[in-house]
Amino acid sequence: MTISDRLIWTDIETTGLVPGTDVILEVGFVITDIDLTVVDDFQVPIWDDATYSVAYNNADEYVKNMHTVSGLHEECLENGLTFRQARERIADWLEGHGVGFFSLPDTQPQEPLCGSSVGFDRKFFDFYMPEVTGRFGYRNVDISSLKELCAALAPNTYEGVPVAVGAHRVLSDINDTIGEYEFYREEFLVVE
Repeated sequence: MTISDRLIWTDIETTGLVPGTDVILEVGFVITDIDLTVVDDFQVPIWDDATYSVAYNNADEYVKNMHTVSGLHEECLENGLTFRQARERIADWLEGHGVGFFSLPDTQPQEPLCGSSVGFDRKFFDFYMPEVTGRFGYRNVDISSLKELCAALAPNTYEGVPVAVGAHRVLSDINDTIGEYEFYREEFLVVE
């Protein structure tokens, strides 16, 4: 599989909206081929002791409730890797799939980062894990943009958008995003 016939989807869960104040609790990736068949997926919960306890305790009640209901908070406490361990696992997984690996020294990564509101994820990766964003090109494939365009330009089609599970867990949310993209591709976009 070459970089032109795969998509790399991501999602993160955080304690809030502001890098530097809020922290990443979970990172996930799914690689699909261009036909959206899943090639591999990856998920890692993160919990790094005192720093994470402070960030979590300072989080909005809505966020704390969301991560309690989803089971993420408990998983982070029980199985969360340290931030350093998580960064290493993420780098190893991406490298194992040749993401951002080029044999020519002057070649820049070209693959876009795919997801829903993926600019949010990229903002946290830029702040906490620049080595992750460094493996991708500067472009995003953002399904939330398709959502906005479909709602504005084809409201009747938009009524058929599949309802997301909204589990607030990375792999489930990525799968929702892939399903939503598949809908837009079949019902909204003109594909040759």
